[in-house]
Amino acid sequence: MSIQPTLRPLTIFDAVVRAGSAGGAAQETGLSQPAVTHALHRLEDVVGVRLLDRGPGGSQPTRAGRLLHRRVERMLRRIELGVQELGAETARSYARLVSRNLSTPQVRAHLAIVRRGSFRAAAQDLGLAEPSLHRAARDLEKTVGTPLYRRTPQGFSATPAGALFAGRLRLALYEIDQALDELEAERDATGGRVSAGCLPLIPKPVLARTVALLLRDYPAVRVELDEAPHETLVARLRGGELDILVGALRDPRLGDDVVERPLFADPHVVAARAGHPLAKETVLSEADLARFPWVAPARDTPRRAFVEELFARLPVRPRIVAETSSLTMMTAILAESDCLTLLAHSQARHEVKGAVLVMLPIRLGSPQRMVGTTIRSGWLPTRVQRRFLTLLRQECRRVAEGP
Repeated sequence: MSIQPTLRPLTIFDAVVRAGSAGGAAQETGLSQPAVTHALHRLEDVVGVRLLDRGPGGSQPTRAGRLLHRRVERMLRRIELGVQELGAETARSYARLVSRNLSTPQVRAHLAIVRRGSFRAAAQDLGLAEPSLHRAARDLEKTVGTPLYRRTPQGFSATPAGALFAGRLRLALYEIDQALDELEAERDATGGRVSAGCLPLIPKPVLARTVALLLRDYPAVRVELDEAPHETLVARLRGGELDILVGALRDPRLGDDVVERPLFADPHVVAARAGHPLAKETVLSEADLARFPWVAPARDTPRRAFVEELFARLPVRPRIVAETSSLTMMTAILAESDCLTLLAHSQARHEVKGAVLVMLPIRLGSPQRMVGTTIRSGWLPTRVQRRFLTLLRQECRRVAEGP
């Protein structure tokens, strides 16, 4: 769905559902009943489905209306929380009032300012005159009662509080994206959307099989897979740009705003090229690993931290000839040299099938490495997203039970 409803019709729709009638919503919002009815018709035109059953006794939401209202309630709660976070003295009743009176131009202006870093760049991004954007931003600042912007050498930009509030607004609008996906699925049960972030060493065949199985159930589904470093993906997950993060879980926990759920244990192994001198041995000790150069993972990664712990136990520190988190580059270097490296068992096993690498016969005293999913706390997945997670768990069980 390319058109997203604006905030005002959504808040009017919420008022109608809670009041049970357009008349009751008109009293709550201070609008005329014809204005409420007109806003509801516009909303139904935008989402492309009837949202209310209207009769002499009032208005009741249809199944589609219930789906949308659930998301609108979540959107409004997120905005309320964002307003309350702007000031400890902000009363919940006032935050609730603000959440129902923000305008779409105000929100779009603020998100653009935070995204682009200045009023001028934001105005260019939105195709607005800078005074128009300035007016919308200052109206928002006045409404929430907290400074959201500050002057910098480049012009006006968001304060830390403004950036935090933008994060809340992005997650609020994400709920409407989810609602539109759910309404689209009501019309076409074969469609939907999943956006997943993948850490570099997640077993690619697991994700490939998961997507293939999902396509059987939902032939028109849109699956977006983004591979990037952990910090990048977590930031995008927190900002509502990703639904799910798949890969090695981190310890300690990332914070209360995200939840990690294990899928299977995937311990570290030492890998080398097929035909490597150490591959001919039946039993190896850690000291044997010091005899050869290494290709090490990038710094500031859990795998690199374990490599450093391993090196500290060896009689001589091995020479690191290359640093990379690219599996393709690691495999290429190992195939042409006697270098060693540390891989996840599932990933090394995949390369072994291609007769490129071998796993050396040594048991490492490594901490348990778990592969799992990371999601936002309180995330409410759509039907398609739930199916993706179910299929992913099934494929991960196959990996855990494999040879």
